[in-house]
Amino acid sequence: MLTKRLIVNEAESVLIAARAGRGLARVLSYQAADDLAAGTLVRLLSEFEPPLLPVQLVVPGGRQPAPRVRAFIDHAVARLPELAPIGAGASAASPQSS
Repeated sequence: MLTKRLIVNEAESVLIAARAGRGLARVLSYQAADDLAAGTLVRLLSEFEPPLLPVQLVVPGGRQPAPRVRAFIDHAVARLPELAPIGAGASAASPQSS
C-alpha cells in the first residue's frame, strides 16, 4: 500500500515540490509550461494524458458585451495560442473570436 507523504491542493505547491525532486506532479499543461520550456521539469507518461479540450468563451447574444467582458475576450483570444501545451500542434489552441 502506498503511503502519501505530501498532500497539497494548489498547483504551485505541487510544482515547488516537483522542482525540489519530491516526486511526480500532475498539473495542467499551462501551469507547468514555463518549467517544461526551461527544462526544470520533464513530461512523463504523456501517453496517459487525456485528450485536449477546446476552450470556449460564451456570452449572451443580442447585445454587446460590457467593455470589461470584451476586454477579457480580446485578451484571452490573444493569449490562448501561447498556452498551447508543450508538444501539441498549433490546432490545440485555435480560438474563435466572437
